[in-house]
Amino acid sequence: MAKHFEFTGDERVFEGVTVHRIRALVDLPELNVVAGDVGGWVESEDNVSDSAWVMGEAVVCQDARVMDSAVVSGSAVVSGQAKVSGSVVVTDNAQVTDGAKVSGSAVVSGQSQVRGKAKVNGSVTIMDNAQVRDDVELAGVITVSVNALVCGNALVTGEVLVTDNAQVRDDVEISGKVKFLGNAQVFGSALISGSCRIEDDAQVFEHAELYGRVRVKDRAQVHGSAVVYGKVKIKGKSNVH
Repeated sequence: MAKHFEFTGDERVFEGVTVHRIRALVDLPELNVVAGDVGGWVESEDNVSDSAWVMGEAVVCQDARVMDSAVVSGSAVVSGQAKVSGSVVVTDNAQVTDGAKVSGSAVVSGQSQVRGKAKVNGSVTIMDNAQVRDDVELAGVITVSVNALVCGNALVTGEVLVTDNAQVRDDVEISGKVKFLGNAQVFGSALISGSCRIEDDAQVFEHAELYGRVRVKDRAQVHGSAVVYGKVKIKGKSNVH
């Protein structure tokens, strides 16, 4: 695609970098942008390509790339060596930075952050004050919200919900229709799949494995080399290992 924007002549300094306001040269109908519309801020013409667009007070700078039909809006920032592609939307005060890659139809919003070498692909929603960082990989229909944290080398696939201060970290592998709520913590090398639900300060860690419809709640712990499967409820002061 030929160049689809130009600098307006307006510029400002953002975190030590000079960024330039852009203006559309062509219509981008899929994004409701028409030629002449004033957009957001970029450091260089290389920051935005294809039919991607930056609007509002959003900033794309350093070696970051926004491509395909992705949109960065609000006061969002895409920086470092981050890559945003597909039909991704980064909005509000969200940040995608470092070497993070966000693709597919993901939405990153609120005060959320995607950092490090995190890879996000699919219908993923990262919102509120959630953080996705380090070498995490998220793929599927996944929601990370309300101060949740996904970090380390975690691999999360399927239809997964991580919310309400829950943490998924280290080398865990999550798949299926799993939910983590209410300060739940999963860490170590735990493996969880199926339709499990971890909530209310419960912890699953070390080499524990959960399959099926296991529910862990009320500060219960599953750890060590425990393997739990089927339709099981573990609650209260239970300590399974």
